[in-house]
Amino acid sequence: MATFGTLRKTLNIDFGKLLESQLVTAVTVRTSHRRRGLLRRMMSENLAMAKQDGLAMAALTACEGSIYGRFGHGVASFERAVKVDTTSRFQLNYHAAGNVDIADPRVLLDLVPEVILDVAQALEARHYPEDGRLVLDVQDLLGLTAGTFAVEVSGGEAGVVCLEETAGAELTLDVSALSSIYLGAVCPVTLTSAGRIREHKQGASLRARRMFAVERATHCLTHF
Repeated sequence: MATFGTLRKTLNIDFGKLLESQLVTAVTVRTSHRRRGLLRRMMSENLAMAKQDGLAMAALTACEGSIYGRFGHGVASFERAVKVDTTSRFQLNYHAAGNVDIADPRVLLDLVPEVILDVAQALEARHYPEDGRLVLDVQDLLGLTAGTFAVEVSGGEAGVVCLEETAGAELTLDVSALSSIYLGAVCPVTLTSAGRIREHKQGASLRARRMFAVERATHCLTHF
């Protein structure tokens, strides 16, 4: 009826830091058994168990990332490719040897959605290129990560405190949006313009952009 596999591996969160994460793979539901809640049950129970085990992050590869947004996944890495016709329509001035991969931003094949399972643990695990303070109101339909968090960065390291009230929040965002900006895949300013992040204090999105900047763009070397 359905399949669902997981494995534990480290995720490179930039600046030379690794974070143990839950990798989800082989997710299928037979056509005759779709729309019965099987995917939701498998995914939600697995993410809950991963959090109980102390993991702060989960990720998967997908051709349609929008499917997993309801589980808090945000796009963290893109993969693009093109096919080149090497017959008579495409001539080379030398004898071709080996393989050539060409990236074209107009062609999107796969992407890596990830979801933060523990906000404080995940945010304290990574390095930040700029010091500062942000108060985030994180929302989560699964109820695993929701809360208001004060992020204080000093010397590139973050201290995260869970607050009892949301009154002082500077940004309100779903955990999927936070997961997307975590590795620099999507700019917080862009998500604010798109309505995915609500800015309560002017300039907070720009400050988040500087604080969450990464050393280099994310790239998935291992398909799973």
